[in-house]
Amino acid sequence: MDQAEEKAYVYERVLAKADIGVHIITKDGRTAFYNETMSQIEHLAQEEVIQSNLLDIFSFKDGQESTLLKALHEEEATLNREQTYYNAHGDQIVAVTHTFPIYYHGEVIAAAELARNVTSTKEHVHTRGQTGTARYQFEDIIGTSDVMKQAVQRAKQVAQSDLPVLITGETGTGKELFAQSIHAASSRAEAPFIAENCAAIPESLMESLLFGSKKGAFTGATDRPGLLEQVKYGTLLLDELQSLNPMLQAKLLRAIQERVFRRVGDTVERPFNGRILSTMNESPEHAMQSGTLRPDLYYRLAAIQLHIPPLRERPADIEPLLQHFITKNAPHATYDPRLVASLQAYPFPGNVRELAHGVETGLLFARNAPLALTHFPPHIAQGNQQKSAATLKDIVARAEQQAITTALRAHDGNITKAAKSLGVSRQSLQYRLKERP
Repeated sequence: MDQAEEKAYVYERVLAKADIGVHIITKDGRTAFYNETMSQIEHLAQEEVIQSNLLDIFSFKDGQESTLLKALHEEEATLNREQTYYNAHGDQIVAVTHTFPIYYHGEVIAAAELARNVTSTKEHVHTRGQTGTARYQFEDIIGTSDVMKQAVQRAKQVAQSDLPVLITGETGTGKELFAQSIHAASSRAEAPFIAENCAAIPESLMESLLFGSKKGAFTGATDRPGLLEQVKYGTLLLDELQSLNPMLQAKLLRAIQERVFRRVGDTVERPFNGRILSTMNESPEHAMQSGTLRPDLYYRLAAIQLHIPPLRERPADIEPLLQHFITKNAPHATYDPRLVASLQAYPFPGNVRELAHGVETGLLFARNAPLALTHFPPHIAQGNQQKSAATLKDIVARAEQQAITTALRAHDGNITKAAKSLGVSRQSLQYRLKERP
């Protein structure tokens, strides 16, 4: 087995054991990969699905279509779509899926679907945060660069206040690590810390997750406390705040301003005693301009704003982070002295998270040899050799972003109208907005 085959095997084994369902079909509509978790979600044996045509195995309710086939044939990605469909045995499946086309040399060669069982999601809605605690403190933040030291110092000052804090930074920079550290250093440290990713929960469930529900408010509703109630005197972290529906943003704003809220379907006002921290992986100005963030909520939650710089702006932190991840995964491993400079030349679009995963993969292939750049995933190993000149893909992406911005401005931030003027679906435009840098 050569190195390329070995890497492909490792990646396949990781996907096979992932705790999220993974289903990949080739351009002829047949299943090429179907992991154990997806098998459990859809109540089918893997051998029933592999190499079978998708429509021979699954059927869909009237008016619905397979988002997986849509990604394959129409090249349209969908994010957090709740789907109801049936397997070959007639069992109804309800799952929250993320589907997208897979390209090779500019052509779609396959489509992939990542799925979570919505039953598990609903259980998560009812139990989330009841025993939540912060796992990290400021001592766990690794960084020797001046910008990182300044960010930590500012965060320590913020911890002494009860004001809302908006933490901004690219994906993978460690925003939740800072949020947990702020909570742990605050006067609320003994109370619950609850973190919720606003982009990970279907819109239909998000309101009852935040505010709770009264029995009979909707089909299947029971008397349940929401996160605003469960957090008590603790800290509630809303990750990817801009993913909240504008209606929910307005309702959340009232709860924060008036310090009271109502469960869904209830008339009783309940007190909100917690502190709100929130994070965003895009600039608030950009989110307000695109219509995904209400300005009034922003001004309320950004009483204090904390920015976490991307890893490419703090190359001095590469070495201590590298040493930390090596020690964490393989305490006795060593690394090539040239590795640090090589990693500092790579821009790390995935930031610290990308470095952490790169080290984990590299150690797997290094075995007993010193960890070197060649052991890292190809996109990192070859990334610092790429030319900086804009590619056709870059130019097209910039043109697309400009068209989206113009359409949103023309329709006062209304995503539905902007999508119609651009000739794409509302879901497609929402996905593109989430992918914007």
